[in-house]
Amino acid sequence: MPQGKVIGCDPVGSVLEQATADAASRGLSNVVFEPADANALPYADETFDVVTCHQVLQHVSDPVGILREMRRVTKRGGLVAAREADYATFAWYPEPPALARWAELYQLISRANGGEPNAGRYCHVWARRAGFESHDIGSSWDHWRYTGERVRQFSESWAGRIVQPGFLKTAVDKGFCSEEEIRGISDAWKAWGTQEDAFIAIPHGQILCRKS
Repeated sequence: MPQGKVIGCDPVGSVLEQATADAASRGLSNVVFEPADANALPYADETFDVVTCHQVLQHVSDPVGILREMRRVTKRGGLVAAREADYATFAWYPEPPALARWAELYQLISRANGGEPNAGRYCHVWARRAGFESHDIGSSWDHWRYTGERVRQFSESWAGRIVQPGFLKTAVDKGFCSEEEIRGISDAWKAWGTQEDAFIAIPHGQILCRKS
C-alpha cells in the first residue's frame, strides 16, 4: 500500500547500503533498511502487520527461534511468511558429473556451516514449533525454472559462490574435497550455463502463517 512502510533488515552493513541505494534509485521513499539480528529482532512485540523472510532459514542454526521472533513482532491477526529452497529436489539438464558432485558437497557444507539445505520441506514443522497452531499455517510448494539468460546468470553466480570462503574453505578444512576439485566444479558451472538446452528447476516450500 502507498501509505504503508517497509523495513528491510540485514546484519551486514554493505548489504544495507546497497539496498538503500537501490530503493532510492527507484524513488521508494517508504522503504528503509536497518541493521538487525533475526535471532533477536530490535522491535517491540506486535509491531508489524506482515513479517517475511526469503531464503534465510536454510542458512541458520535455529530456524524455529527466528520464526518465533518473527511471530513475536507480528500483530495479532497479522501474517508471518517464509520461502525456502529444497536443494535435494533440484533438477537440471544437461547433467554433468561435476554438478552432481556440487549437489553432494552442498549438502555436506551447508550442514557443516550449521544450516539445513533442504529447508523447504521443514518450514511448516518449524512454524508449528515456533508457536503457530496447525490451522493457522498455510503451506505450499512451488518452483522456479530457469532457461536462457537466467541459466547463464545462475551458473555464473554459482561458479563464483563455490570459490568463496564460506564454501571453499569449509570444504577443504573439513576434508570433503580439495581446492582443485572445487575450482573444477566452478569451471563446470560456467560451461554448463552456456549450453543452449540448459535448464534448472529450483523447488521451494512456502508458509503463510496467521498469528491468532
